[in-house]
Amino acid sequence: MNVADLLDHQARAQPQAPAWVTPTEVISFGAAARRVRTLAAVLSQSGLRAGQRVALCLPTSPAYLIALLALGRIGAVAVPLHPRRPQAVLQAQAASVDVVAAIGTGPRPAIDGLRDIDLRALELDDSSPQDTPVPPVGGGDDLLCIVWSSGTTGPPRPVGWSHRRLWRQYERMQVLRPHGPGVRLLVFMGYDASYSMQAALRMLWSGGAVVIVPDISQRSLADGIDRLGAQHVLSSPGVVGRLVESWPASAPRFPGLQSLHLGGGTVPPALHAVLTQRLCPVVCVNAGTSEVGGLSYGVPGLLERVPGSSGRVSPWVRAETVDDAGRPLPPGSWGELRFQSDDFPAADLGPAWRDGWYHPGDCGRVLADDTLIIEGRVDDLINLGGMKINPADVEALLLAQPGVSDAAAYGVEAGPGAVRMVVAVVCSDSFDRTAALTLCRNTLGQKAPYALVSVPRLPRNAAGKVLRRVLAERTRFSSAASDAAATMPVDVTEPEDPDSP
Repeated sequence: MNVADLLDHQARAQPQAPAWVTPTEVISFGAAARRVRTLAAVLSQSGLRAGQRVALCLPTSPAYLIALLALGRIGAVAVPLHPRRPQAVLQAQAASVDVVAAIGTGPRPAIDGLRDIDLRALELDDSSPQDTPVPPVGGGDDLLCIVWSSGTTGPPRPVGWSHRRLWRQYERMQVLRPHGPGVRLLVFMGYDASYSMQAALRMLWSGGAVVIVPDISQRSLADGIDRLGAQHVLSSPGVVGRLVESWPASAPRFPGLQSLHLGGGTVPPALHAVLTQRLCPVVCVNAGTSEVGGLSYGVPGLLERVPGSSGRVSPWVRAETVDDAGRPLPPGSWGELRFQSDDFPAADLGPAWRDGWYHPGDCGRVLADDTLIIEGRVDDLINLGGMKINPADVEALLLAQPGVSDAAAYGVEAGPGAVRMVVAVVCSDSFDRTAALTLCRNTLGQKAPYALVSVPRLPRNAAGKVLRRVLAERTRFSSAASDAAATMPVDVTEPEDPDSP
């Protein structure tokens, strides 16, 4: 089975139904299937062969998914590379997986040694017949794409997804959250994130429509819902959180929006209140990784009952927490999270696969009803002289204070063998850091942070996860302050925004 066949199936079943809806055009399933077949034929005739790795250096657009499926049609492997990443990063990623060519359009960094394929020069359209000849290729366990891990704890790693694994993920998600003709989903993230790319493919395979907007902005979000008819939005907490702050809190801006699905991070209670009041009353949080896909699915109303949760553990997944010695803990106990499923690619998980379990490096809790609560990364635990501190405990205290909309605690080396805890906070001008530090000391004692620093926003990856290592690397201390704990100067320079399509 080749996943490109699934688009052909919808083209036969409902050729005039919309597959993609953008501000400038509506592309039907019939037209989409013809464009995929036409591009597949052109790429094959140009010399690309099954098994070759080809970079996708494209913005979020119908062309992105058309190129992905066209490569799958001829058996080639798509490798998403964000066109706004630095040239050196793209060069290293391409070399690590033996990329031979790059498909793009518009300005983008040149990658040395790769054949460049510019879609604009191919003059493709949807006028080709449905039966455009394409050489027969495989599918099944052959790779469709190589995506990149989130980079939360280190350099992103390549992760392969086969046609068969993606199809199994689709079938299972259809049981939990069925979609189909008439449904429109706005994927409000870049497709280089596995989470967003798979969501868009699942929508197409089910016969629903993917709404695509040109950028990550308030204007595009409103246009995607108001004018283009999106009933559901998929994004990350970091992306939508900063966009809705200026909207009135009197009523949801989009009363007809049926659901907002978020992945890549937890939703603090304060952010949940803002989203439900200003954007959509139904907010669901999902958890998963690039390596294995979905681990939990959002349940409407769960965030009200269990603040900070990441949905329920998926039915095909078993989850539990373990202590430092790897011993299972009772339901509800805090510890390192591990997961089990017959769908996990054990051979590809490397050190993350131990004793028959997948260890993604997260810590948190699994309640008796399978509610999953992720409270940070194991690597994010801050070791202060042998005392391990969960950043989530410190962040929860600060997020409960007026004027604080986001927070991230992290450790910074302040000398040989010395680590200090700093908390970066996104806050209003009225926030009193001195009073907040005093509260932390009185409440947390030895677990209180050494310093607070105000930042306009937290650096996050494409999936919305906070990049604590970036904060740590860019933090500087000065001994000039008379009250170091309250006024410690910290220089946090924001990296390039990774959330733009």
